[in-house]
Amino acid sequence: MIILSFQSLGTVFRDIIVNQNSLWVISEALDAIFDTFADGPLVNTAADSIDLLMNLQHLVPVLKSRVRSSVGTVEVGTDVRVGQACDWRVVLYRR
Repeated sequence: MIILSFQSLGTVFRDIIVNQNSLWVISEALDAIFDTFADGPLVNTAADSIDLLMNLQHLVPVLKSRVRSSVGTVEVGTDVRVGQACDWRVVLYRR
């Protein structure tokens, strides 16, 4: 039951990352993934069952490109959290 809940959350967060255009929403979904799947054997089992790490690794080049291309074009005040979108790189490189 608990593993199924983690699988559902992981699937929702993964789908948000894949289908969203807003870097802010993507960074929030990545933050939620890192918080949800931070530690523990149950979350590792759930993450493995939905291939979460593999999916995130495939998204790294796409997200890097999007962050690089948008950093100079986003106006301050419109999306102040663009800098936070870069935080996901640090966490992905640690894995």
